[in-house]
Amino acid sequence: MSQAARVESIEKLKDLRVALCLFAETARTGLLEADSEIQRTGLWLKNEQLRYWKSQIVSRSELFTRAKIALNQKKLTKTPLGGHYSCVDEEKAVQLARRRLEEAQTKLGNVQKWNRRLDEEVFEYKGQVQALGRMVDSEVPAAIARLDRMIESLESYMSLKSAAGEDVDLHAAFASVARGGEPGELLDSPWPESRAAAYAELRKLSPSAEVRQQAPAGSIPQPLAGRIVSQADRDGIAGLDITRTLPSPDSRLVFAVGCDTASHLYVERVEPAGPDDSGWYLGPVEGDPPDRFQALQIGQLLAQGPQWASILDLPVGTLLVLRAESAEALLDDRGTILWPGPTESADKRRQP
Repeated sequence: MSQAARVESIEKLKDLRVALCLFAETARTGLLEADSEIQRTGLWLKNEQLRYWKSQIVSRSELFTRAKIALNQKKLTKTPLGGHYSCVDEEKAVQLARRRLEEAQTKLGNVQKWNRRLDEEVFEYKGQVQALGRMVDSEVPAAIARLDRMIESLESYMSLKSAAGEDVDLHAAFASVARGGEPGELLDSPWPESRAAAYAELRKLSPSAEVRQQAPAGSIPQPLAGRIVSQADRDGIAGLDITRTLPSPDSRLVFAVGCDTASHLYVERVEPAGPDDSGWYLGPVEGDPPDRFQALQIGQLLAQGPQWASILDLPVGTLLVLRAESAEALLDDRGTILWPGPTESADKRRQP
């Protein structure tokens, strides 16, 4: 019964993903409809109504002027007997024209007032919904992507454990994934396929080419510059039959801010995003996915930590996981674990 509940938790994650997608779509639609209504109202006020009442003032001013001229002419005209004609109709026409002109002037003033009020309200509204828009456009997609990684990792964990004939402890795996990492047991598993699958998940945490290009320059954290991989691991990696190319000293290595204090790290080399990009990224294995990045020049890092040369000359596609002073695993671009080999892996597992 307990195991069934744990399996269902993956379905709950999928349900949560659907709910997040629906929320994002509903919120996005609501924001778009509100923006459309604001735009429609603005066009109606600023164009249609403003233009209409301005034209009405012009035409009604002309009618008012004509009515006054007609009244004055009537007052100056005398009857054959030397008297004056009645001006009642002309005076009524002047009063009506005046009221209609004053109405147009009032309407124009109201339109101008509401134009200013609308601008103020729109400015305040956009300030209030900015956080919602940012959440819908960036935070919700990031949460959905993280759920996708969690679901994929948990399903991979279950599949690999089942194939290996081992009991599925989804609760422990879920707790590890929820903390931002991958199922911890996969990394320590004696099955190479299990460990390779877990290490492959780390590549999804690496920043995109655009993010790497935009990473600001940062100073070299001393714990990072002084990081040393054991001589045995360096010798073992140096003996691998792989092509090595040290990046230009002027090219940049991107790292997650704060990773210098982590004992469990990984470095990955991807295709450079530009002439000043080495393709190298360094980030933490555990914890929440990093969202702040900085970059430093390869030459600066090698000047303070020359031991990094034995790592930074590894080829594109390399993924190297570091735990304390040990090279936990080295993978090539196909996801194959090159180091440690089967013998070295057994020795590492026997170490306390």
